[in-house]
Amino acid sequence: MSPTTTHEMLLFLSGMSPANQLYIVYDSTYLDMDGPLKLLAEENYEIIVVKFISGNDLFDIISSPVTAISTDRRHILVFCSLYNIMEIFQLVALRSLESRSIWWLIVTLSKEVAKVLETVLREGSQVVVIELIDQNLFRLSSTLINFDGTVWLREIGTWKKTTNGYDSYLTSEVFTDLDKFYSDFHGRELTITAMDNNPYIVLQERDKGELVAVAGFEYAMMKSLGEALNFTYRVTTPADRKWGGPAENGSVVGMIGDVYKRLAHFAVSEITITGVRETVIDFTYPHYIETLTLLSRAPMEKNRTFAAFSPFTLLVWMGIIATTLGVGTLLTVVTWVMGKYLPEKPKGYNLNDTIFNMFRGIVKQDTLLIANYWPHKFLLLFWYIFCLNISALYSGILIATLIKPSFEKPIDGLTDLPAATKNGFTLVITSGTSMEYLFKSATDGIYAQTWKLFNHRDKSKSFIRHSKDVMHKISDDKLVLINGHLSLQYLAMEEGIRRFYFARNTFAPQYYGAACISGAPYLPKVNKILSYMLEGGLITKWRDTEFQKVAGSNVITETGGSRAFSIKHLQAAFYILLIGLLTAVIVLVGEQLSVYFLDV
Repeated sequence: MSPTTTHEMLLFLSGMSPANQLYIVYDSTYLDMDGPLKLLAEENYEIIVVKFISGNDLFDIISSPVTAISTDRRHILVFCSLYNIMEIFQLVALRSLESRSIWWLIVTLSKEVAKVLETVLREGSQVVVIELIDQNLFRLSSTLINFDGTVWLREIGTWKKTTNGYDSYLTSEVFTDLDKFYSDFHGRELTITAMDNNPYIVLQERDKGELVAVAGFEYAMMKSLGEALNFTYRVTTPADRKWGGPAENGSVVGMIGDVYKRLAHFAVSEITITGVRETVIDFTYPHYIETLTLLSRAPMEKNRTFAAFSPFTLLVWMGIIATTLGVGTLLTVVTWVMGKYLPEKPKGYNLNDTIFNMFRGIVKQDTLLIANYWPHKFLLLFWYIFCLNISALYSGILIATLIKPSFEKPIDGLTDLPAATKNGFTLVITSGTSMEYLFKSATDGIYAQTWKLFNHRDKSKSFIRHSKDVMHKISDDKLVLINGHLSLQYLAMEEGIRRFYFARNTFAPQYYGAACISGAPYLPKVNKILSYMLEGGLITKWRDTEFQKVAGSNVITETGGSRAFSIKHLQAAFYILLIGLLTAVIVLVGEQLSVYFLDV
C-alpha cells in the first residue's frame, strides 16, 4: 500500500474517530508509515502511535483510563500482518479484554483476515476490517452477533483511493449502535448460572436434569429483563456449587468463574459486587443493598436453680452473714459487760443464742431474746430496722426476678463473638463467597480477629455450602451464622423465626448485582431496564411477594399480664430446704458419733 493511499486511509478513519482517543499500531509490514503519520500530525490530528513488538505492548493502552470528555469510546487503528493481528485478538480473548468502548479498525492487505478473525472474536469485541480486494479498493466489514452468540463480520461497503482523494460507499453504519442493536435480542437464548437461594432465586430440577427457575425476586427480575429485551434463557449451576471469584491459584471459580469462562452470560443469586470480582467480570447496577448480620439461637432462659440467691451479689451476701455474726457477737459482749455491774447477769444472751436469734430476725421471725435493759433495746431496735430493709429489698427483687424471665446474654455483634466461642458457639459462613473473603483477607481490625475465631482445624464445621444446610442445627449445636440479613430472615421464617436471634449490630454493606461477561456490549441496555425496575419499586414488590409466602406462620403476638409461679420459679427454695435437711442429718450423725466415742 503506497504512502499516499495510507495517508488517505488514515484521514478517512481519523475523521470517524473521537478526538484524543485515536491509537495507531503498526508493525514492520508497513515500513512506509512514518511519512503518512507525519502528515497526519501536521494536519493537527491528535494520535498515539505504538510500534508493534508483541501483543503485550497493547495491554497498557487497552486498560488505561479514557480521557475524552465527550465520549468514552476509543479507536485503535491496526496496520499489522495477519500473524500479529491474530496475536492481538488471542491476547484479548485470553485476558478478557473485550470492551464496548474500544473499536478495532484493522487495515490489512490479506484477504483472509476477516475469515480468520471470526474464529477468535468473541462477543464484546467491536471490530471493523478494511481489507484490500483490488488495487486501491478495500472492502469494509463490521462485527455482528449471530442468533447463537457467535461473531461474524458483515460486509458494510467499500473504500477506494482516487486521484482526488478517496471515495467510500457504505450500505450501513460503520460502527454499530450497540444500544439500538441490543434493545432486541430477537429471541436469542442466553445462559444464566445461579444457585438455589430463596428468596433470590429458586431452582427446580426437571426431566433429564434440566434446571428451571421457578421463584425468587431475582428470577422475576431476569424474567422481566427477558421480556423487555426479547431473550430467553436456560439455567445452570456451577460444578463446584460456589459463589466464587478469583482464587489464590489464579483460577476463577464458582458462578463468577462460569461467567468469566463465558459458560454463562449472567450470574444471579445474591452476588455481592466486589473490586476483586470486577477484575475478571462486569456487574450491572446494584439492584439490592443490605448488610451482613449474625444469626444465633434465641437466648435461652437462665437456670433458676439458685434464683433465691440472685437478688444480691456474693459480696452483699457475705456482708449480711458477717453482720449477723457480728451483731450476735456484739450482743454477747455487751451482756458480759453488763454482768460486771448488774446484780444479776441477763440470761439467754450466750453466743449461740444471740447469733441464732439474729438469723431469725433476718428471715422475719420473732426473736426469743427478752430485752429488759436499754443497751439490749437499742441494739435490737436498730437491728430490726436493718432486717426490715434487707427483707423488703430481697422480697421485691426476688419477685421481680421470678416474674420477669432472665435470659442469657445475646450475641449482638462481632465484638460478642470471642466470648461466644469460649462458651461453645461455632462460627459458620458460606465458603467461596465474598463474605468469607472479607474476613480472610483482613490483616488487622475486627475482621482479622473474627477470622481467627472460625474452626480452621475442622473446616467442615465453620465453612459450609449454603446457610440453609445448618438452619436446623443452630439451636442444638450452638452455631452463629454469618450471612446477609434478607437471606437469613427468610430462612428463619421458614424454620420459625421465634427460634432465632438476629444481632442488633450489622456490618459490611452488601451491594448485589447480576454478574455478566467482561466488556458485555449489552450491559448499558440491561442497566437502563434495571433502573426502570428500581425506580418503579418492582424489586421491592417482588421481594415482599416472596416473604408473604412464609409470613403466615410467623406472626409474633405479645403476651402480657401476671402469671402464677411454677415449681420452676420456686425450685431454689426446695433446694435450700433439702440442703438444710441434709446438713441436719450430717450434724445428727456427727453428734451420735462424738457421744459414742466419748463414752468409749
